[in-house]
Amino acid sequence: MEYLNDKSTNSDFLTFVTDYIHNVVASSVDKNNHPYAQVCDALYHKDDKLYLLAKKDGTLYYCIKHAPEIKITASKGDGTMNSVGIGISGMAYDVEHKYQAEIFEKNPYLNQIYAGHLEEAKEYMHTIEVEIESGSIYDIRLNPIYRRTFKF
Repeated sequence: MEYLNDKSTNSDFLTFVTDYIHNVVASSVDKNNHPYAQVCDALYHKDDKLYLLAKKDGTLYYCIKHAPEIKITASKGDGTMNSVGIGISGMAYDVEHKYQAEIFEKNPYLNQIYAGHLEEAKEYMHTIEVEIESGSIYDIRLNPIYRRTFKF
């Protein structure tokens, strides 16, 4: 799915995020309430929730444990006039290894990233479940520009 429209559902929006956009920036705050942002992949979605992976004891993991409010942003395209951007606001929680098998099956490149220590990686990588409050799209590839907010 490369484009969304007024008939697109919340599930369509999340499919667009995981399958077309995929590379996102997840932002939170650290224990000192300083902003923190990390590039990661939007890996899976189910039941209007988005799933990421974070290393237990990593900075993003600790930020989410400290302050679960999360903002996710991303853009994709070749130059300004051929790009689309998304934004997601919600709450993020460590759900340990929930949907990890599905995440690795849907994203087989993860097996290459963690080759040589896959089982160990599956232990220290925790699933982050994002309970989405709202999502938005700003698609400048279209004329007129398409923008929409999705309420969850």
